[in-house]
Amino acid sequence: VSGSLVDCAKFESLTWLMLSHTNISGNLFTLSSLVHLERLQLNHCPNVKGEIVSLSGLPALQGLGLSGTAVTGELMHLATLTTLIGLALDKTNVTPASQNDIDTFRSITGCDIVKVSMIKRRSQRRY
Repeated sequence: VSGSLVDCAKFESLTWLMLSHTNISGNLFTLSSLVHLERLQLNHCPNVKGEIVSLSGLPALQGLGLSGTAVTGELMHLATLTTLIGLALDKTNVTPASQNDIDTFRSITGCDIVKVSMIKRRSQRRY
């Protein structure tokens, strides 16, 4: 499967978008108007880019998988997503500043599953 996120954004009442391991491309910003979106899975789509903050206005989002994408930003930009249950951001450039940020994020959102990459000075650790 290949295509653009721009084409997906045309479906304003879309609730699930599952395109992991495809050649989809585009910027997350194009999905920011999909306010009914509950699940967004774009794992291992290296041509997906943009700032994670673009998704902070999706009030129904429960599951978000962006592992292995070119997405950037800070984890706390998603703290407004209080319906979030699962989150996968490993192998992205989305960064928590510390383990404390991950714990704070979990307590604010109630999100049970949080996968992110933490980069320490000389080694990479996953939490």
